[in-house]
Order: sequence, then C-alpha cells, then structure tokens
Amino acid sequence: MAEHNICSICIKKVGNKVKSVWCSSCKAWIHARCNNLNIKEFELLSENNVIWFCKKCLGNLFPFNEINDVDLNRLLLQDIDDNLGDLYENCMKFNNINDTISPNQDIEDTVFDSMLNIQSSYYTEHEFNIKFKIRDGKDLKLMHFNCRSLRANFDKLHLYLSQLDVKLDVIAISETWLNEFDDLKLYQMDNYTGYFCSRQDKLGGGVAIYINNAIQQKQICDVKVVNSFEYICVEILLMNKKKIHIGSIYRAPNASQMIFNEELEKIIKSVKCKTFYLCGDFNIDLLKGNSNNNTSDFIEMMYSNGLYPLITKPTRVTAHSQSLIDNIYTSELVVGKTSGIVINDISDHLPVFAIYKYTLDIDTVKNLNYSKRRVFNERTIPKLIEGLSETNWYDIYNDDDVNNCYVNFMYALNRCINTHCSLSSVVRQKK
Repeated sequence: MAEHNICSICIKKVGNKVKSVWCSSCKAWIHARCNNLNIKEFELLSENNVIWFCKKCLGNLFPFNEINDVDLNRLLLQDIDDNLGDLYENCMKFNNINDTISPNQDIEDTVFDSMLNIQSSYYTEHEFNIKFKIRDGKDLKLMHFNCRSLRANFDKLHLYLSQLDVKLDVIAISETWLNEFDDLKLYQMDNYTGYFCSRQDKLGGGVAIYINNAIQQKQICDVKVVNSFEYICVEILLMNKKKIHIGSIYRAPNASQMIFNEELEKIIKSVKCKTFYLCGDFNIDLLKGNSNNNTSDFIEMMYSNGLYPLITKPTRVTAHSQSLIDNIYTSELVVGKTSGIVINDISDHLPVFAIYKYTLDIDTVKNLNYSKRRVFNERTIPKLIEGLSETNWYDIYNDDDVNNCYVNFMYALNRCINTHCSLSSVVRQKK
C-alpha cells in the first residue's frame, strides 16, 4: 500500500506497519481499529481476496445498515400501524429484563429452573415464522388468543393464522362473546374442529378450542360457573398412546377469586391425565404476586396442584401500564419446550404460545370422518325433562302475539337442550 495513504474514517495516514484493510468502494486503506475489526476478522480479510466495504461506505450505500433489530422492526410495524409500532417498542423493554415472576418459595429454585426453565420472549409475526418454521413437524404447537368477540374479530384471526408459516395444532380462544343462538358453523376453520362453551345468561365471556383435524381428539367436558368463568377441555392422543388434556378458560374480572380458586381446583383434581395444559385469560395479574394476597393464593393453588406458568412477561402492555393475565399452565416439566408472546393487534391482549417436543398421532385427513351429534341418552334425557319442567312458561302462555310466543318458546327449548344434551364430536375411520 502507499506509505501516505489516508484512512477515510479517521482522515489520518496509514503507515506500512499498521493493520489495515483495502476498501473496494472508496479505494483506500482503512485502519482495522477504525472499522472495529477484531483479530480474526482482520486475518480473514487479509488472507482472502474479497470485496470489502468500510463502515463509512456501508453507511452511504445502505443507510439502515447500522440500525438495530428493535428499531428496524418498529419502523416496519409503524409503517403498517402506528399503534402496532408503539406496542412493539413497549414490549421490547421487557425482553431485556429477567422474567417477572418466580416460583413459590416452597419449591426449590434449582428444581424449578432446571425442569421448567421458562424463557418467554416477545416475537413479531416475522420473527415467529423465522424461528419456528424449520421445526420438524413433530412438535405440539399451542397458541391462545383473547379475541374479545369472535363475531368482530374472526376474520382478523383467520387471516393472521393463514399468514403464519407455523401450522398450529391447538388454538385456544377466550372471550368469544358467543351465545346459544350463534351459528357455530360461521366460526369453524378449515382443517380444524372447533369446540365451544358459551355463556347463556349474560353477554361476554365464553371459550373455544380448535384442534387440528390430523390429530385424534375428543371433547372431555365443559363447565360454566355463573358470574365466574367458562371452561372447556379436549383430549388428544399422541403416537405413543400418550394422552394430553388441553383446557381453555376465561374468568370474569369481577368474579370472586375465592370461588374461582375453589372451582378451578376441583376441575384440576378431576383431570384423569398426567399431562395437562390450561390456556386462558385468568384476569389475575401474576406481576402482583408479591403485593396481592389473592394473586398469591392463586399461584400457590396452581403450584400445589402441579401446574406451572409458561408465560412470565406482560401480555397486556401500554406506554403506562402492563399486566400478566393471559397464560398457559402445564403439568409437563421435562419435555423440550419453547414459549413466548406474539405481538399483534387482534385485541388488546397479546397471544401466548407454547411449543413442545412430542410425536403426534397424525393421520391423513382424508381417512377420517368428523361429525357432530346431540347426546340423547338415559343420563341426559331425564335432565332435559327436569329442565323443561322447571322452566317458567308464564310469558309464553300470556302473550297474545303468536310470533313472540314462538321466539320465546324456541329460546327456552334451545337453552334447555344445549344445557343438558350438548353436541359431541364424533370421529370415524372411512372405509
């Protein structure tokens, strides 16, 4: 090199004995230290005849080359929606801190850390696709959405799922806001079977679970506790005949937490399966575990029954507040897993997900028949008769408008049938 060559970055002479690299753009020798090159990078460039650009030229050629991932993602999301960009920026503040909840002190920290090893982070749709699309297809992939009305947001949810490169096995929904008069066919998804548990006495609430049709499945139960919560549970079967129960739950924010804890513990103890996942919006902020007795009681109850949270960072985030009320609890502590939070604006709750290393019992969909049937048997029919006998028919008997009578009669009849003779999913092998 020329003895008096000038480095384009520091505008100082580059001596013969100084470590420097030739820039193919500005046609000058650049001090290695000025370009922050370490020894390995310098040796690699020195030993190979490659085209190389100094950071000053890169800055001129590619203006965004020094922007970090957080700022770049924020710019991309901001171009789609200002609120989505702001949401991403707020979430990233929590990605760089330690997980915000910790195990019960009665459980050894070392056991919790080594067996559960929670590392829940935030992902954009692009980051989620990049990280998880290359997996081998033998994972159990669950995601929970609080959609705040399937009627209003079903199209947005369906579009979002279609844009994911990762095909989910289980999609749990809370706050469906459906009732017994909704046509559930409008809320079915291609290649999935949907199971629903809706409120009957008031608006709001409700839960659903969609299971990929390639997985053996059956509904186990649904539970409605008036003014408290809705819950539904489905069983799936793995290739090694391992059964997994997956529940979706929604607790009303003003519901008695003591009653909720008691009723939920009954449900947990009734689960006849070692592996259990409970997804939902609990409306119990785990960030307040150390300052709120009700939250502490809930965490202690879940831990004492062998259920642990996979999400440890806020799921509702604004510039001024954050809370962790959406979660996936599991009794499975030893299988390889990944969990996290996805950034999108379907509602003001962020979706949460978990991916577990399993071998699923997947058959080709073409060999299976799926249908729904109403359960009428010696157990349900007496309950239906009892429900009809206890129904107040006064308004129907005393209404002179035949149309009103018909509407009120069908409402009462459907309500009793849906309560006591629910729909059951039937799977048959095609011949």
